[in-house]
Formats: sequence, structure tokens, C-alpha cells
Amino acid sequence: MTVYHTLLEELYQRLGSSKQMVLATSRKDRTTARMMSCVIP
Repeated sequence: MTVYHTLLEELYQRLGSSKQMVLATSRKDRTTARMMSCVIP
């Protein structure tokens, strides 16, 4: 198994069954964060 596939598998495990993560962005000293669903083919 390659390093890429090992890290990808770790990411899937961390996401869990809900497959959701937080996307945070910032602009001009203002930060926003929202939940995002991850679509994994």
C-alpha cells in the first residue's frame, strides 16, 4: 500500500460514517465555518 492510500484510509476513518467535516474560510479578518458533507466515490 502506498503512502497516499494509507493516508486516504486514515482520512476515511477520521470522517466516520457521517462523512462530514468543517470548512473554514477567512477574509478581511472575518472567519466563517460551516459543516460540509464529503462525497467519496
